Amino acid sequence: MVGSDGYLHALNVSNGWDNMTPALFLPANTRATGLIITTGTDGGAIAYAATTHGCGSQPDAVWAMDLASPQKTVVAFKAGGATIAGTAGLTLGRDGTVYVATTDGSAPLSNSVIALEPKTLKPKASVTVAKADFSSSPLVVQWQDRETIAVAGGGKVFVFDAALLRGGPIATVSFGSANYETGALASWLDARSTLWIAVPSARAIETFKVVEQEGKVTVQPGWARAIAAPLKPLVINGVLFAASSGTRTAPAVLYAIDAMSGKDLWNSGRTITSSVRGGLSGLSGGQGNVYVPGSDSTLYAFGFEIEK
Repeated sequence: MVGSDGYLHALNVSNGWDNMTPALFLPANTRATGLIITTGTDGGAIAYAATTHGCGSQPDAVWAMDLASPQKTVVAFKAGGATIAGTAGLTLGRDGTVYVATTDGSAPLSNSVIALEPKTLKPKASVTVAKADFSSSPLVVQWQDRETIAVAGGGKVFVFDAALLRGGPIATVSFGSANYETGALASWLDARSTLWIAVPSARAIETFKVVEQEGKVTVQPGWARAIAAPLKPLVINGVLFAASSGTRTAPAVLYAIDAMSGKDLWNSGRTITSSVRGGLSGLSGGQGNVYVPGSDSTLYAFGFEIEK
């Protein structure tokens, strides 16, 4: 975890003790997001995070710390005045490439998807899409024989081939409202290896299928489920979990939806008694549970009953 002072901490999950001496990672009082720790074949480890929205009077940037080096060396890629998009800030490809997207603006790197080398964060490739106004973090998924990148912005989903990033999007599709900040996307593969993308819009979760016909990639509408101001959805074992953000008078509701058909399987009813947190947090899952962060500092956990 990273504290507001910018120091990276590694804690033992069983007792909370420090596993390493805390090391300065980011500038203090910045808006940090997307903390990821990766390990390589050489046994080394790299910590990545992004700082966004100019907090702490710092330009938006991606940061990397070499955890294997005695000095805990830190390098940064600064977005040159552009604003890094999305709630995750950064995404990693299978080969360790770091991907970020930027919002609309006057900076040279605005409206861009940028690929950075692992560890060094040196630019590998980038593409600028005029007025795209990207609002989601890049979604990177292995599909067929390519690594596919999807980014939402300005009421559209843009699909790129990672190997041909400079060539621009290979497919686009419109959704929802152009003014809605999507934050992040979710994806899954069905039994026929069709790639699905779920997009949170202002009043619904909208889904799309990415298909290839006669060598051309297209994005086709799937199902949609009306949910007011949804958080980024989460897909586990063919079930899509989505939550309305809720209000003080109408608390949030968690929904479990069949990812293929869009049919409701279950919802939490009145179990959640507050709105839920969007922004940098959202739904998460693990060990058979789905976790929902309430705005009243309550963490709700929903899971399957264990038969005895």
